[in-house]
Amino acid sequence: DPSQPQKPVGNVSWYDCQVFLRKLNALTGRTFRLPTEAEWEYAARGGRMSRHYGFSGSNDMNPVMWFLDNADSKVRNVKTKSPNELGLYDMSGNVWEWCYDRAQEYTRDPQVNPIGASEGGTRILRGGSCASRWDACRISNRSYMPGRISKALSDLDWRCDKMDKKTSIIILVILAILGTGYHFLWSGESPQEEETLGIVPGTSVEGGDVMTRIEIPYRLEDSESEIIEHMGYTLSYNNDYRVPNWVAYELLETEVLTGYRSREDEFTPDPLVKGRQAYDRDYVGSGYDRGHMAPAADMRWSSQTMKECFYLSNVCPQNHNLNSGAWNDLEKQVRYEARYYKSVWVVCGPIFKYNNPKHIGSNHVAVPDSFFKALLARRKDGSYASIGFIFPNSACERNLTHYAMTVDELEAELGMDLFHNLETRAQDKAEAQMDPYGDWRIRDEILRN
Repeated sequence: DPSQPQKPVGNVSWYDCQVFLRKLNALTGRTFRLPTEAEWEYAARGGRMSRHYGFSGSNDMNPVMWFLDNADSKVRNVKTKSPNELGLYDMSGNVWEWCYDRAQEYTRDPQVNPIGASEGGTRILRGGSCASRWDACRISNRSYMPGRISKALSDLDWRCDKMDKKTSIIILVILAILGTGYHFLWSGESPQEEETLGIVPGTSVEGGDVMTRIEIPYRLEDSESEIIEHMGYTLSYNNDYRVPNWVAYELLETEVLTGYRSREDEFTPDPLVKGRQAYDRDYVGSGYDRGHMAPAADMRWSSQTMKECFYLSNVCPQNHNLNSGAWNDLEKQVRYEARYYKSVWVVCGPIFKYNNPKHIGSNHVAVPDSFFKALLARRKDGSYASIGFIFPNSACERNLTHYAMTVDELEAELGMDLFHNLETRAQDKAEAQMDPYGDWRIRDEILRN
């Protein structure tokens, strides 16, 4: 925010950092990157000048960090607390700090500058924030989150400044994004990978910008819609029909394995919808279920994502037998595939065959004729697998494979370009074929057990 130059820039994902870094490297001719988790901790502890404090710069919380008890969950100006031994500010508290590494548990064996897992979309966060309890701001505390998350968290931010040259982390210069922890190392080498540092494999790069949101479709036809981004999913909302045009998200293995929040079952209007929308009373006595597009079981990894998946912008009038039967079976299959592939991209939504659909409720919520879902995953050899489905909005008693098709066939039905951010050749190859038994391991007879 130009009006608040001393505050960190808000709402920055790990991938946003990579876009910035590519541009910074192009402008300077140097190689900057995020620090590894080990490098971050070395700097937070004060490097060779460390006095072994629990927080960065002190064992006393208030002099060196903004946290829940003294910041009232509000991001504060940088450099308003004392620095650590290396002259770094806000390494503890104020805002969370992205590291280069993918999330991975520490081993018991000694390691030198460990660099995390070799695959996966979950990235390491360190330092705590203005909304964190004191213990989350300890130097030793570790956290992680999908690298795509940005807008839902105002305490993932950044601000550029220079770091003192006293550090010895194989660096000539460190740009420390003070108050945010987006620390860029100037180094002649990458800690782990390749020239396209941090780029999601298979994504396209145009004009220097990284197109990381593979799950977001491109609609080929005009439609009255609002694009809304929540923490766990993105949707295109149709104000005329009071239902989404589509809902898209990436489901990670870590989100499936760490999901423990219970269902809220409290359907509410979406506070981000600007136009007319559905209300819970529209569904009462209608004969239709409130059918989730992004299901609650995929959003159990955060209390916020669980709450947001019960927004009525994520819901369509759905036949009960479909909702509890084949649609639910496919949702289970998606979670299984997320564990197998580590990540699955999902896009789904309603299909209307006619311009004057049936409506329910006083807000005239349109009833879909059918529903679609498309899945994309990256195989271990780097190629991609995809599959599409269409279900009529009625009891679907046949096996899942009966409703399956290639994504190319699905796109022809929808008038949409799905997974269009995937590199063109990879997209063309993946969407032209589908293997429900080999790539997707669908075993219809056991899903409902």
